[in-house]
Amino acid sequence: MELYHALVRTMDPALPVCSGVLVKDGHILRTGDFAVLRALYPDARVEDWEGATLLPGFIDGHSHLSAVAWDRLLWDARPSPEGSCDALPALLESGREYLRTHTLPPEVWVLGFGCDSARLGRLPTREELDQVTRDRPLLLTGAGGEWGAANSEGLCRLGYDRPEQAPSPLPGRLLTDPTVAARIQGPGRDQLLLAVADAARLYASFGVTTMQDARATGTEISLLREAGRQGLIGGDVACYLDEAAALAHLPQQPPAQNPYQHRCRLAGVKLLLDGVSHKKTAWLSQPYHTPPDGLPPDYRGAPLRTDEEVTAFLAGCMRRHWQPMLHADGDAAIDQLLRCWQAVRAETGSREELRPVAVHAQTVRRDQLEAMAWLGILASFSHDHVYYWGDYHLLSALGAQRAVSMSPLAWALEVGVGFTLHQNAPAAPPHALFSVQNAVTRRTRGGRALGPEQTVPVQAALEAVTIQAARQLFEEGRKGSITPGKLADFTLLDADPLSVSPNRIADIRILAAIKEGRRLYHA
Repeated sequence: MELYHALVRTMDPALPVCSGVLVKDGHILRTGDFAVLRALYPDARVEDWEGATLLPGFIDGHSHLSAVAWDRLLWDARPSPEGSCDALPALLESGREYLRTHTLPPEVWVLGFGCDSARLGRLPTREELDQVTRDRPLLLTGAGGEWGAANSEGLCRLGYDRPEQAPSPLPGRLLTDPTVAARIQGPGRDQLLLAVADAARLYASFGVTTMQDARATGTEISLLREAGRQGLIGGDVACYLDEAAALAHLPQQPPAQNPYQHRCRLAGVKLLLDGVSHKKTAWLSQPYHTPPDGLPPDYRGAPLRTDEEVTAFLAGCMRRHWQPMLHADGDAAIDQLLRCWQAVRAETGSREELRPVAVHAQTVRRDQLEAMAWLGILASFSHDHVYYWGDYHLLSALGAQRAVSMSPLAWALEVGVGFTLHQNAPAAPPHALFSVQNAVTRRTRGGRALGPEQTVPVQAALEAVTIQAARQLFEEGRKGSITPGKLADFTLLDADPLSVSPNRIADIRILAAIKEGRRLYHA
């Protein structure tokens, strides 16, 4: 047995604060006063962390673990805020730095992702990419995979004997052609497994003990399970599959009955309803404040699915007892989700608690949140966009009236919608405390207070990355609070988030991440 001594914030209303936690066989045996527990259990090994704060292990609300693993292997060519490639010189230097810091087998291509030609002003040319490397084949793709650009060696490997005659850009549909794609040699499986281990350690360094891989394919499920079998993943991974993978892998049983196998659990199925507001592709009910170049003033994005398709998807989830997770960033997409979920409930008569999750939900309205509360739909907010993109939303995408209520956590709290916070890694690091700080301050990167009426107390923000996140996964019976009988999943901090200045929460140091009594990470 181990007896932990710290300021313990349990997230359990029955005993919100204590000083001692007794752990046996990876589970919490008792909580209470440290001195009392030490007297009762004199043989317990003491972990004395006096002066530090112990919280439940942070639980990821939404991210892509396998994509984070790929990120550890690939050249990150994204612009700010995710990356640093805002201009062509920075892009080329970033590629050269990648080659200085990564050792690649001779047959493996240099693969770059996330390049934003709009931010650069144009596409990089073949000759400019030759400045990164002439010896290795190099392929750089756009943020949405809609185009690619290659250096001279890469174009030769793709079959262009005269690289100067290759199309510029290379269309995305060409790069996904099986014949062409077969010529692009990426990292091997052994490299990918090690990258998964590296990615899992990254999550643990931010105090995350349960991760997500949202919209995973069968290939990714296989990779994660193999990593789990080899002991390369210490934390848990909840996987939301794409439709094809779900049909092949998800059992037809309630979400709470799907156990972890080799650290991976098949939690549900994911569907995209629209794009994202900061790229002006989210589906809005009212036009964008400033439409993209070349589009009319009434442009408001577009749906990715018809009502019939969304209803059929949700009906399939209902029949198979699958938890649906739906990417719905724009309020028109959320209207579609509400409309279709109500139609399925009316058609089937089922009231099974499947806890559908509206992911991102940045422009959700108060009336929609009230409907979500009634229908049992949860929200997972990409609230950090208030910091990263709030100024842009205010001035260009949404305008002042809508920007002040983007990611409206206070409304969700008031009407009773269970919500989580997420970073959508690899779009941003899985920094849970950064999300907590943003939830209680709502300051943009430019320093503007954007909709301060939508801030929430620190306690509510911490619950969003602990007990509410456990509930989203149907795991509140074993995770999310420091309660006897639950798993000994902890995050140890060098300061108390409820005692420091709200503007300093993200600076609190993670001292350790503990999974079932074992340290995944220590500072």
